[in-house]
Amino acid sequence: MLDNTPGPSAIPDAVPLVSVLMGVYNAASTLARTLDSILTQEGVTLEFIVVDDGSTDGSGEILDRAAARDPRLVVLHQANAGLTISLQRAADRARGKYLARQDAGGDRSLPGRLAAQARCLEQRPDATFVTCGHRYLDEQDVLICDEIRDEKNIEAGLSTLRYPGIRGIMHASAMFRAAAFRSVGGYRSEFKVAQDIDLWLRLHELGTCAAVPEILYDYRFDLGGISRRNYAQQMAFAELAVRCAISRRAGQAEPPLQPRDQIVGIRMKSEREQAAEYHYFVACCLRRRDPGRARKHYWRAWRAHPRYWKALLGTVLAW
Repeated sequence: MLDNTPGPSAIPDAVPLVSVLMGVYNAASTLARTLDSILTQEGVTLEFIVVDDGSTDGSGEILDRAAARDPRLVVLHQANAGLTISLQRAADRARGKYLARQDAGGDRSLPGRLAAQARCLEQRPDATFVTCGHRYLDEQDVLICDEIRDEKNIEAGLSTLRYPGIRGIMHASAMFRAAAFRSVGGYRSEFKVAQDIDLWLRLHELGTCAAVPEILYDYRFDLGGISRRNYAQQMAFAELAVRCAISRRAGQAEPPLQPRDQIVGIRMKSEREQAAEYHYFVACCLRRRDPGRARKHYWRAWRAHPRYWKALLGTVLAW
């Protein structure tokens, strides 16, 4: 049941309604605000299970101190193994009826997020997971853009296996039924990245994806984010997830899953290319709302990689 009492619940022995899962690797500078965004959530009983994935910047110590102050925070330490294994370890420890994701790196769940998503799942027995709207913020916490997901578009993407709909579900802002998660086998370790897309496709075979039409999550879109660093890998493993789904739907065996650390035939982009693409994306988002900031990002994209012709063209058109 949803907890209608005011303020965050802090009953450590009660079985929580929501278990929040997070992996942390070297996020000390922004960790406090991320923790606070979950531990101040109201309207649900919760536990926050955080796996320190071999951090070397003091993140583990910050987590331990926070856990000593709030018994709802459970901290697990391990040698560096990557996000997928960290999240599965957290899920194995979780007791909640619903599992919610949260990312470190400066991301924040906005007030009411967990209660709104839990309420949606309580009211929608057909849904195995739920997403919500989110805001993209730059490294200075300045708004880049916001997005409210359309449930019909998401469902269409999941049904037709088209990327725009599938990728429209932000991993960090999703909540899913623990029973459904465990029924489909949870996170699969072979998916070093794109573990979310693989999970969404399997969860969708048990039910629909709902969407809360509110902005409930702040996503820190910075140059060092995992999605930018590993974009080529993300796409390769996303394509593998789709091939697996096609095989399952046809009643056939899935294609062999690659070992999680094996990257075959994938050219990793240089730091200059990544920087150019980051600034170009930000510029395109800002082009109409804030042309001045957009021009600066187009210019930075071109300076980072002069052969990135789209950035140069954007710079010219922005003037």
